[in-house]
Amino acid sequence: MKLPFGVVINRSDSGDDRVREYCKKESIPLLLEIPEDRRIAEGYSSGIPLVQAAPEYREQFARLARDAAYLAGVVNDGRKHA
Repeated sequence: MKLPFGVVINRSDSGDDRVREYCKKESIPLLLEIPEDRRIAEGYSSGIPLVQAAPEYREQFARLARDAAYLAGVVNDGRKHA
């Protein structure tokens, strides 16, 4: 099964670059890196959506949704698959 996929790294600023390096080596799309952010953790534990707890991430998550839809073949915005 050749299913399209990409990676989102949570707590990307932890200092561990193994996932990032693996994605680069294997040509796996890195769709988003989410840094450690206390507001995100507090919002999550309170049931508050991330983009409400930390609104500056809104555009990044909108881009993630577009990129995931593109990889899944749901939309075609003119980009070429790798």
